[in-house]
Amino acid sequence: MTATWNGDPEQANKTVHRIAAEGAVYHATSDHVVFVEQGELAVEKPAGEVKVGDSLALIDLPRSPEQIDLTETEAWLLGVFVAAAEIDSKGQVTLTIPDPTLTSRLAASWRKVSGGSCDRLGASRLQLSGNSAYGDYLRSELYSKSQDKRIPKRILNAGDRERLAFLDGFKAVSPLAGDSFTVQTPSALLAAGLYWMSITTLQQPAWIATEPQGDCLQYQIHVNATPPQGTTRAQVITAEPINYQGWLFDLATTSGTFHAGVGQGWIHNSPRRGETFVTRKITRAIARIVAGKQKKLFLGNLDSQRDWGYAKDYVRAMWLMLQQDEPDDYVIATNETHSIRKFLDLAFNFVNLNWEDYVEFDPRYLRPAEVDLLIGDPSKAKEKLGWEPSITFEQLVALMVDSDLKAIGVESPTGQSIIDRAFIRQDSGHMVD
Repeated sequence: MTATWNGDPEQANKTVHRIAAEGAVYHATSDHVVFVEQGELAVEKPAGEVKVGDSLALIDLPRSPEQIDLTETEAWLLGVFVAAAEIDSKGQVTLTIPDPTLTSRLAASWRKVSGGSCDRLGASRLQLSGNSAYGDYLRSELYSKSQDKRIPKRILNAGDRERLAFLDGFKAVSPLAGDSFTVQTPSALLAAGLYWMSITTLQQPAWIATEPQGDCLQYQIHVNATPPQGTTRAQVITAEPINYQGWLFDLATTSGTFHAGVGQGWIHNSPRRGETFVTRKITRAIARIVAGKQKKLFLGNLDSQRDWGYAKDYVRAMWLMLQQDEPDDYVIATNETHSIRKFLDLAFNFVNLNWEDYVEFDPRYLRPAEVDLLIGDPSKAKEKLGWEPSITFEQLVALMVDSDLKAIGVESPTGQSIIDRAFIRQDSGHMVD
């Protein structure tokens, strides 16, 4: 759901609210439902009704199930870059180092990781050169598309030792000291990453505070510090409407980001297809005919040709689309077309029946604006996503017939598994005309 608010009181039901607790900060439209604690239960409550003193139903912070290998030297270097580096569109890395004693370690680490060199631009200003390709990579890892700093995904998915090395690098060029410190940043992504690492890696208590500065909201992460007296991580400290201009994507994602492309999925089929759709209408009728519960099947134009694919394959394509770094549009199809007549041939053949003995024409099922031929070109999805259909048209028909036979409680008249017959025939190279 998306919503926008322009300050008009008549749009108050779409006012964007900022809800802040020590363990969470979020923005949502007033009608967006969130969970708050009520005794030992978590109950739903619209964001616009959340008040100071309520307790949010916080979840345990997740831990990465996988670990990415990288050296502690690179992890330390990435920590320095997140805290102090600027990387331009050409991959040029510059940074300000307040402690001159770190210069030699920084130069050595850069040389080990990238093979490049370190040049002074002033008393505390340094430029790292010699590997623009690595600089380009760093820019994509350290900045979001909105140019907010963030902790690289490689660090978030690394082991504890590497994450500690990253934090050492971050603290080395930040005005931080000891186990207790505060980090302030305008980047919600960086704040979320530091908060997560404080609890899961440092295993130290942390709490969040926000401070508006003009049009910018500053996030403060207090690590191993004493929270405001009498509060808990879940207790709401601030609940207020904000003057938000623009679009708000009211979605929750594990990554904290959202992008969308268009997947044009050509006609998808599966045993779950609606019973009024022609292919499912055919397979359901076959099961009822075999069971003695139906005698005739009435259809319209049998010569219409369609590109029928397997719904499970199309969902897999959707998942692959969401794994891409950039949103894009794709056509998901089989690049094959088959007529309704062909579907009838295959489906009735699986139960050793002749469709012409059961199917009759009914003009009520003719479409006023019939499209005779539909076929999709999935070449882009194949090239960029590595996607291909996992089953053939014949196997798809078999899956649907078999499912409807089982649903009605009858077996195939052939005494053989329809699925086995379809897949064995395909594996043996048998071609169906």
